[in-house]
Amino acid sequence: MAALKASGVAADYEGIVEFLERSWEEEEWGDNPEVALVYLGYAGYRRGSDLVLEPIERLLGEQLENGAWPGYSDRTRRGGIFRTCVVLNVLASMGFSMEEEAISRALEFLRSKIGRLLSAEWGGVLVHALASLASALLGLGVEE
Repeated sequence: MAALKASGVAADYEGIVEFLERSWEEEEWGDNPEVALVYLGYAGYRRGSDLVLEPIERLLGEQLENGAWPGYSDRTRRGGIFRTCVVLNVLASMGFSMEEEAISRALEFLRSKIGRLLSAEWGGVLVHALASLASALLGLGVEE
């Protein structure tokens, strides 16, 4: 709310969209556009919407050869399990399907790292990553 007030927009749907549009133009939602995209997905935005086209293209361009996305820490720059779960969830919520290369590569990476995910030392990371992965799989129509 403080950011909305500071930017001079109303704290309603139109004001939030205006704030996000301006924020993308000025700072590209920081280093992690997937955070704003999660909320826009909840608001009904999909991959064809003008507001999400550039952020989605940026995410797709950041996918690594191994199918993962760089993690949030220096230690996970070559492939972050947690961030890959979050980005996969975002792409699924934006209307991506199992047939798309970015999705299949991410799923293969996560399949190869599921043991590491399940042995995460921090409970919050484990719960959030699993929730993101479960949501992505449901959004992609995976039933088994």
